[in-house]
Amino acid sequence: MKATTLIQRHFAELETRPAEALHQLQTQALARVLDYAAATVPFYRERIDAARAGLAADAEPRQVLEAMPLLTREQLQAQGDALLSPAGRAPGVLSFVTSGSTGMPVRVTWEREANGVLGVLMWRHHRWHGSRPEARHATIQLMPRRPDGQVATPSAMQWCPGAEVRPGVALDSATPVDTQLDWLLEQDPHYLMTYPSNAAALLQRAAGLGVTLPSLERIDTYGESVPETLPALAQSVWGVPLVDRYASRELGIIALACPHGEGYRVQVENVLVEVLDDAGRPVAPGETGQVAVTQLQNLAMPLIRYALGDYAELGQPALDDPLPYPVLRRILGRQRNMYVLPDGDRLWPRFAIGLADLDLLRQFQVVQRRLDRVELTAVPTRPLSGADRERLEAVIRANLPGTYSFGINEVTDIPRSAGGKFEDFRSEVAA
Repeated sequence: MKATTLIQRHFAELETRPAEALHQLQTQALARVLDYAAATVPFYRERIDAARAGLAADAEPRQVLEAMPLLTREQLQAQGDALLSPAGRAPGVLSFVTSGSTGMPVRVTWEREANGVLGVLMWRHHRWHGSRPEARHATIQLMPRRPDGQVATPSAMQWCPGAEVRPGVALDSATPVDTQLDWLLEQDPHYLMTYPSNAAALLQRAAGLGVTLPSLERIDTYGESVPETLPALAQSVWGVPLVDRYASRELGIIALACPHGEGYRVQVENVLVEVLDDAGRPVAPGETGQVAVTQLQNLAMPLIRYALGDYAELGQPALDDPLPYPVLRRILGRQRNMYVLPDGDRLWPRFAIGLADLDLLRQFQVVQRRLDRVELTAVPTRPLSGADRERLEAVIRANLPGTYSFGINEVTDIPRSAGGKFEDFRSEVAA
């Protein structure tokens, strides 16, 4: 039997255990992460030793965790390779730069084995929501660019680890919405995976044009918060459910949509999630707080009490709930705007990776002021030269089409909104 199949069977069996049993397994995984990080990463050694110094000698791993300060994105960016463990310096690890939707690039390193767990969690998502492997799956998401600048659309895809490799059905999300609709009509998929903001733009445009997708059975979304009106829009326009998953590039899959009710179920095999108030105390069910996540599988670059910048409302399982996973009722934050083209069409902006790869900026925000004006607000790693500014402008113009004037504003800090959110792109035209 394949190793992936064994892991899938193990994860399916875990779903049948009592919540207390999964809680104990998660505590054991946390103890392993804390001990390994303290032994191999000086940054964490100081934090963990300080936390343990104020506790009893037999303190539980969760008590140690709760006594540690949060890890901010700024600290992750500043520490860089100093957060790598020996496992993170070994051959064969996966390393990538991501800015998420924060406009603050960080480099993250993953062990391949830990990355494989994410594939099994995707398999769980499909199983929970009744996906059919033989059906047509269409993906509209940010696609990487090849060295020649062309978008690298995959020619083959897997529904989940161990599944049959099928012809790729994928499109770059930085494609105008009208073109996306034409492509979807050609592909006639059963399932569509994309970002919530892109799904909203597709549905709104489809409603206006009367476009239907007769074979579509479900829309899967990820990467942003889901507006409360979006699931109803998906039902009214295309007659399909919208199923979201909560994930980040740094941490992987955090929570999956509940298959038999509202909200999300935290994937405790992969992460430990805390929802905290402004004083750092756990909130009660029904209350909203900031999300801090500890990665339990990836020892290459341990992320312990990592504050994503998101907020969530804590939920509570029903008494007769068959699943042993904690509940997040709503995820707040990371909702993106769509870029508006001169003809009124819209697209999902894809400049973030290009800006992050230049290694010139600690943080950035792009704002579409008008149809003929785009501005980049930048917190640079050093004063920008004329050549630096030209490189930054080239990335923006390569990814945001249209005729517009462009400006760069150098600042020392980009504040969050009154609600504590940060967006790397805003369109005042869309607003």
